[in-house]
Amino acid sequence: MFEVFLVTVAFVALAELGDKTQLLTMVLAAKASRISVILGVVGAILALQTLAVALGATVGSLIPGNIAGLISGVLFLGFGAWTLLASGNHDDHGADKQLAKVTKWGPVVGIALIFFLAELGDKTQLMTISIAANPAAAIDAMAAFGLRATPTAQTGGLVTLSVWLGSTAGMLLVNGLALLAGTLLRERLSAKVISVVSGVAFIGFGVAVLVTTLVV
Repeated sequence: MFEVFLVTVAFVALAELGDKTQLLTMVLAAKASRISVILGVVGAILALQTLAVALGATVGSLIPGNIAGLISGVLFLGFGAWTLLASGNHDDHGADKQLAKVTKWGPVVGIALIFFLAELGDKTQLMTISIAANPAAAIDAMAAFGLRATPTAQTGGLVTLSVWLGSTAGMLLVNGLALLAGTLLRERLSAKVISVVSGVAFIGFGVAVLVTTLVV
């Protein structure tokens, strides 16, 4: 189960790194109190990942393993293409106006709503759904690249819990980094370069999943 947790952390963190919601966290941290941003972002992440894992686990229980593997491979390719195409589009998505509109519910609720709506249906949440539906595909992809991961076909409550914990930890890790070192990150790291590297990595993992599924 620990392998599932680690692989999920890695994939979700890679998907979130340089994504619009990480940038949004940096922007919100400059416009609201740190405690409000922490509580709002954490609350939104818990809700988002619970929704994604529940949906993914439900879908995974209805689809045969080989079909789920093919779907996961195609999705990884899609995540890679999505990330590459979006590599030049990084802005705060009107955080000022959004924050002004929702502050009537309080800063914490307002920030949670902004983050939730920005992330809902985004590639990181779709990545979580994909892993929850077929954790074995993500693990096999890591193993195919020689990374330390034990292929598994296990499913069940503990695996689903591991995916939820891993996806939540990955989101918290990346957005926590954005909150604590936002200014430094924006000055030292190119969001475009990060997105290109992530996109290429996802395409590679997608190919590995498809090859593993078709060959095995």
